[in-house]
Amino acid sequence: MATEHENTFQPFTPPKLLVLKIGDQVELLIDIDDTLLKGNLGRVLGFYNATQVAISKDGSIYQNSSVLEVTGLKITP
Repeated sequence: MATEHENTFQPFTPPKLLVLKIGDQVELLIDIDDTLLKGNLGRVLGFYNATQVAISKDGSIYQNSSVLEVTGLKITP
């Protein structure tokens, strides 16, 4: 059974694990706010090691995570 979050991306469900490298082009699949809109393209600028905190899909904050997170995207409207 698909979760509510997974249904947001129908008909495209992103992979559970996405491997990115600096310079990769990415596209927003949903509107985040008035400036970050579905369809905007961006490039991965860098990463940081989130050893102190990580934010889950529901907005919960977890400490001591070893997940790599994207530090920034260059958005091309």
